[in-house]
Amino acid sequence: MDSCLNSKSAYIFERRYEDLPSGYYDYDVWKYREKMIGQEAISCLPQAYGKQINELLFFNNQLNQDYKDSVKIQQVDEMIKLYRENVWKEQSILFHGERDLIFYTFSIPFIQCASFALIHRVSEIIVRCVLKDMQQMLAQRLSAVATGTLIYEMQLFKNQNKLKGDSPEKQYDYFCDSILSNPNYIEELFSVYPCLQRAIFECLANCVNNYVEFLCRLKKDHTQLVKKFCANKEFKNLVSCSSGASDSHNGGKV
Repeated sequence: MDSCLNSKSAYIFERRYEDLPSGYYDYDVWKYREKMIGQEAISCLPQAYGKQINELLFFNNQLNQDYKDSVKIQQVDEMIKLYRENVWKEQSILFHGERDLIFYTFSIPFIQCASFALIHRVSEIIVRCVLKDMQQMLAQRLSAVATGTLIYEMQLFKNQNKLKGDSPEKQYDYFCDSILSNPNYIEELFSVYPCLQRAIFECLANCVNNYVEFLCRLKKDHTQLVKKFCANKEFKNLVSCSSGASDSHNGGKV
């Protein structure tokens, strides 16, 4: 199966390296990496990873087939495909103040996509407050993943005099409403920052998986929950749900 993931987003342990001619260097890539991580960090790479500099820096790698076939990669691929199909566009956002999210036009489509995926996986047991909680959780996590890159991108547009508006607020609004809302720009962004694509879609896939697990356990353990926490008084619906009270780990679980 061909992966939707850019091979440049592969983790070191997921990569399969191909031989390159001895002394092969792409100096544009070298200068970029040197600027981003520094010469000292570059000099430590061979010892840290057991690979030559030209192997690590010049993108002569593909996803190892074992990882291409892994459930984790397949789930991320499925989420990317779903996002590109645009079938989620009418999905409602349940929490208020979505326009208050930083770079909201970037985050909202991914939240809609994940919401669509959750509903279609557990449509018979979906609970509105759980869906709302997942959307709020994703808003926080996507902000943590993407904000630094988007600030940098906005500054690049400003340096090139491509932001319209006579104040920082109006320039920010223009960047959100006219640039981040453009799907072609998002695809271009992912081609420039492949690890951003990987981080975002892993976040979506993990989040959907975790809330599917929660809803399935809620249904399966209903009788025990009534007995232990409700004094044997039956309840029909969950009316409130809040997660994120602790650090996430193990695939985004808290």
